[in-house]
Amino acid sequence: MSRRKTQIWKASWRSGDAEDCKSLYGGSIPSEASNIPRQARYCRKGVLMIDFVQLRRNMIESQLRPCDVNDVPLLKAMEAVPRELFVPKGREAFAYIDQNIPVSEGSERRFMLQPMVVGRMIQALELLPGDKVLEIACGLGYASAIMAELGATVVAVESDGALAAAARERLAGRPGVKVLDAPLNQGAPGDAPFDAILINGAIETLPDGLLDQLKDSGRLVAIESGAGSSRVILHTRAGASFGKRELLDVSAPVLSAFHRDSTFIF
Repeated sequence: MSRRKTQIWKASWRSGDAEDCKSLYGGSIPSEASNIPRQARYCRKGVLMIDFVQLRRNMIESQLRPCDVNDVPLLKAMEAVPRELFVPKGREAFAYIDQNIPVSEGSERRFMLQPMVVGRMIQALELLPGDKVLEIACGLGYASAIMAELGATVVAVESDGALAAAARERLAGRPGVKVLDAPLNQGAPGDAPFDAILINGAIETLPDGLLDQLKDSGRLVAIESGAGSSRVILHTRAGASFGKRELLDVSAPVLSAFHRDSTFIF
């Protein structure tokens, strides 16, 4: 039984990814010139002018609803939150493309997942106002902003100190969001338990310690990678027992904190 009645739209799912993004700078997204949205126009002085409000509406109609993101409060939240504020400066023109977008450089890069994946993962959590949520690997804070817009209290964990600082800057003024600079695989035990946990990236292994931070009836959603494929998986807690359900196939980079340990057989 759903925690909230939603309007149902009949649609089929389609995938998209940009794992081949190699840099935050020129040429990082394949065929960038062709990816500049039609709502972006150059004025006579050569300044790129973009109608971000229209881009958000187009995201709802062409990327979210056709891919079974049908929860009305979530759609309103994703239309209200300016996605362009949560990409690196200078990359705003590409904020609404149907691909994962790199948001950092360094030893481990972070990505803002494509809108459809963000929508499907948050929708699976069935958030209600007042829910307490943990986001792992928050990047620049886009998913945290969406969940806060839905009325949740969010604890966002990011192990990259520079990204954590940048996320705090972008999330400033949004009530109910706290960003922690901490190891990803430890979660936030001092703030547990949580109604819901979102892992913002792919994982090869899920630590029991994160599941233990869920309340009874809590939900955890993650992209689990293995055997050549990656799937969004929803975990649910009922007392000391846990169940899981596969939702859809996606493509996302694996977070190093959740790599499976290599084993050797002699």
